[in-house]
Amino acid sequence: MILKRLAGALMILVMISCVPQENYKIVTGPTMGTKYIIKYLGDTNYQTEIDALLIEINQSMSTYIKDSEISKFNASKSEYILQLPNEYFVEVFNCAKKVHLESEKSFDPTVYPLLNYWGLGNLNKEKQENADSTEVNDILEYVNFDLIEIQIFDESRKVIKKDDRVKLDFNAIAKGYGVDKIAEYLEANEVTNYMIEIGGEVRVSGNNDKGMPWVIGITEPLDNGPLNQVVALAQLGDRSMAGSGNYRSFYNVNGKKYGHTINPTTGFPEISKLLGVSVVAETCMLADAYATTCMVMGLEEGFEFINSLENVEAYFIYNNNDTLDFRYTNGFDKYLKK
Repeated sequence: MILKRLAGALMILVMISCVPQENYKIVTGPTMGTKYIIKYLGDTNYQTEIDALLIEINQSMSTYIKDSEISKFNASKSEYILQLPNEYFVEVFNCAKKVHLESEKSFDPTVYPLLNYWGLGNLNKEKQENADSTEVNDILEYVNFDLIEIQIFDESRKVIKKDDRVKLDFNAIAKGYGVDKIAEYLEANEVTNYMIEIGGEVRVSGNNDKGMPWVIGITEPLDNGPLNQVVALAQLGDRSMAGSGNYRSFYNVNGKKYGHTINPTTGFPEISKLLGVSVVAETCMLADAYATTCMVMGLEEGFEFINSLENVEAYFIYNNNDTLDFRYTNGFDKYLKK
């Protein structure tokens, strides 16, 4: 399943809400190696349709499904013609390319071979006890999103790779995309008051069952700490928030801590004083990708990166001389519930 290896690894966003009234529906279920929960105002139960939608998205982008679109592309030589009659793969690819360019390649979904080298991918769960910089450099030769392009001819979508060894992994963006597609479905059915969450990535619209704006909690980034210990509350309006952090998915080898965020430039796991980041953006897919990008960049560069973007804000939590500290972009203040 998508993000099975990252389940619980990203910043968990806790929904602060009350017991729903009868006209508010709650649907929940497993997906993408984690679970989803949706609360919305409406008379119809859309769980069957939502489950079917998530299965389609998984079939397009899960590296854990051998016959998924992305798995077939990864196994292909030079090119692969997309088979599913939808735009899922193309939409995620284009968004990933946008963030890749904006971040000057800090966001790169071709890190899949590196994830497996470090024991963080679906093909290899063994801790990397003896990392070899030469082996890492060899892999870096084909970790390059610029080696892939999509060609569109009428109804045909062909994904071209310029090196047969290139492989994709959309795990850092797929959950957010799933949230967005559910939101599109609900809005197409005239549902305008909702909260959608997949494994910590959230999108809200309108009000909760008490007629108040949805409030989302940002949890304290403690190593394997409790999920309900929050450091801040965010009142998002009609926005999305996604988080990333190394405090729930890591391992120690000979006293050295390795996280799941791989730097596509160095080929090594990126561990810095930045413990976690929560990003607010118009779409959950963008928020998801930007959060991962910040973890690759680190506190200072990530902060500058978010400030360079329009209509995107972020809340950073970091280690300041063994003390938990935080910093947020100027525009994030309007989301904080005082």
